[in-house]
Amino acid sequence: MRGLVGHSEPAFSDCFVPSTSSDDSSDASADGTPACTWRHPPSFYCPISQQCMHDPVVLADGHSYERQYISKWLEQHDTSPV
Repeated sequence: MRGLVGHSEPAFSDCFVPSTSSDDSSDASADGTPACTWRHPPSFYCPISQQCMHDPVVLADGHSYERQYISKWLEQHDTSPV
């Protein structure tokens, strides 16, 4: 990626965290072993909405937020939500 000094693209395997669930039988594969599900790492989630960010922005406080949620927050508050 141009313009970002020292920036390197993360490996695909670094972008997702595998998790397995043995609690739910619907998560089992045909042979009865738990199926692997994928979830994003915690840093991919907006601290306001608790949802995966699709349009993240970084504020002066150093935290990333989903643009629509931080915009609404800042309309009503003068402080960081974190």
